[in-house]
Parts: sequence; C-alpha cells; structure tokens
Amino acid sequence: MAVKSLRSWLHLLEQKGILRYVNREVDRRYELAAVSKVSDGRYTLQFNHVKGSNIPVVTNIAHSRELLALALGVRKEKLAEHFAWAQGHPGKCIMVSTGKAPVKSKILRPDLTGLPIIIHHEKDGGAFITAGLVIAKDPETGIQNVSIHRLLQMFSPRHLGILMLPRHLQQIYRKAEAMNVPLDIAVVIGVDPIPLLASQAQVPLGYDEISVAAALYGEPLPLVKCETVNLAVPAQAEINP
Repeated sequence: MAVKSLRSWLHLLEQKGILRYVNREVDRRYELAAVSKVSDGRYTLQFNHVKGSNIPVVTNIAHSRELLALALGVRKEKLAEHFAWAQGHPGKCIMVSTGKAPVKSKILRPDLTGLPIIIHHEKDGGAFITAGLVIAKDPETGIQNVSIHRLLQMFSPRHLGILMLPRHLQQIYRKAEAMNVPLDIAVVIGVDPIPLLASQAQVPLGYDEISVAAALYGEPLPLVKCETVNLAVPAQAEINP
C-alpha cells in the first residue's frame, strides 16, 4: 500500500530505522546541506532546530529506488513498470473543503524569511528551494501542470526567482505572455515522495501530472483551492511549525 502523506511517510521511515533526528541547532547556511550530504543514500534526516526558524527541515526523503518503491508499496524491481503504468492510467482527484485539508489547518502569512530556506553551497547565488512542486494552470485549456525547478531562489522577502527550462512550464508561461495575462503559480512543500515522482512523468502538455500521483496512490487524491490564487494543490501537504 502506498503512503498517503509526508507525516505517514516519516512515521514509516522511523519504524524502519531510516529516519534520524538532528536535535542540535544547525545553521541553514551551508551546515544543514553539509550534514545532509554526509547521510545521503543512508538516512532521511529531520532537523528540529534550524537557526532563525521554528519550522523543522526534512531532507533525503527519497534518496534511493528502494525508498521510492517502499513509498509506493511495490518491489524495487517493479518500480519502473508501476510508474509507467500510472502514466497511462491517470487517477482521479477530488476537491475538498478547507476544513478537510491538513494544508489549511494552520495558515501563516509571513514573508519568505519565515521559512527555513537553506543556502546549499558557498558559490550559490543565495537561498533556494530544491524540491518544491510548482503548479501552474495553462491559460488556454485550464489544465494544471506540476513540475520541479531546483532554482527557486529567494531574491527578497517577497520574491522568488525561477529558472525555467524549455519544457511545459515555459510553454505555459509563453502562452500567458502572448495573451497578456498574469501566470499564477503555487509552490507546494511538505509532500511525500509520490507527488515528487509524479511530477517527473513523461507526459505531454495538457496532461496533469497530479493525476499520475492519484494513480500511484491507488485512490482519489484530495485537492484544495489555494488561498490567494485559483489553483488546486494537494490537501495533504504540510509543514509542522
């Protein structure tokens, strides 16, 4: 059986002895990334005391094929086959109310500095989010697209920069630009490995990758409308301040 949320995934990893807790204070500038690198391929880490933030950081949540297979509830040898099957058999999504969405259980309105966004390397341009799901809606079709863009760089307390490769998100952006309409996006953090894997599905533009996640879950995927933009995001996403 597939996991259903980051919370249930971390609980499973704890049971398996894979999740380790770092309870001393770590600096989000270089130190957190360095400790994560040492444990990559061996352990998932939860940093409970990040300097300057009361929000924990979890790293290495899907650092191997074995972990992806564990999240999906399949044998490692069946991982590629199962992923390919899901891309050809999209699952259903259901919209739920705010009261039934863990992601809405506590709504914070800080600027970006309220999140423990880390600086990974000495010559990086700044702090950036590495595994946020970027959700955007095609202005022509109304169909959403889900993708990961490693360089979600924080330029100021209220501005993120994004590096778009010539793929679906860039095509959607070009459409919005040609239509002279703004392109809203949502950045989703705090999900289990299944939506992350689904975002990498090799499907054509106009095929919502979140439906691949629903197929991998094996049941309808709850979505909820965002607070400030007209987009639907996974209702189970959460951070734990």
